[in-house]
Amino acid sequence: PHWSQGAPVVDQARYVYDAFIPLDGQWAENVVLQTKAGPFDFQVREPVQSIFGALKHTPLNMEVEISTTFTGQGQHAFYLPSQWEEYLAFDTQRHGVGWPMRRILSHTECRYCGIT
Repeated sequence: PHWSQGAPVVDQARYVYDAFIPLDGQWAENVVLQTKAGPFDFQVREPVQSIFGALKHTPLNMEVEISTTFTGQGQHAFYLPSQWEEYLAFDTQRHGVGWPMRRILSHTECRYCGIT
């Protein structure tokens, strides 16, 4: 966080990045870092979490929403699989161009899960 008029100001979209990038590759062998697909809390539209491309030496688990709790529930129609496909197709450029999320998560040390 940086300081503005004596109070800390936190960029929520960057917070996880700043906290975990210095720890890349320093975890025990049996640790898998699980994080939401995006930097916010399961919003209808949000960018892919930046650590998926930046953490090159840490096994990752992508968390996606499988219910519509945060996307309108009974008030709006929202088809979540199209959102998941967008996340999986996103090029993280983890080791250069051509590293979509699905390629990262297809490695044996990486996974994804659904949260209801």
